[in-house]
Amino acid sequence: MSDALHIQSLPSIFLLHARSIRLVFLPGGQSDLQATEHFNAMNRLRHVPWELSFSFGRALQASVLKTWKGDPASTADAQRAFRHRAWCNNKARFGKYFSEMENDKAVA
Repeated sequence: MSDALHIQSLPSIFLLHARSIRLVFLPGGQSDLQATEHFNAMNRLRHVPWELSFSFGRALQASVLKTWKGDPASTADAQRAFRHRAWCNNKARFGKYFSEMENDKAVA
């Protein structure tokens, strides 16, 4: 098992073959905030032989839909919420997300 990597820094335990080229993180069942935090934690791992991508579905949509509620008057606020989640996940993509960024709505 010398070519396997054991990752225990997340709620689940993964056993990955070192020859994996690209992985996609599917955060189904997690809140948008949890998904961002977990994506960030995985991208903070050093010296891993894979590229990590992210399935943005629910992790970007939850806060947007909660903000919008189907009300056309809330469209601009929902768009800001979407840009904010996208910005946070962009930071997480490089392991540079911090929870304090959730308070920084100016990025949207």
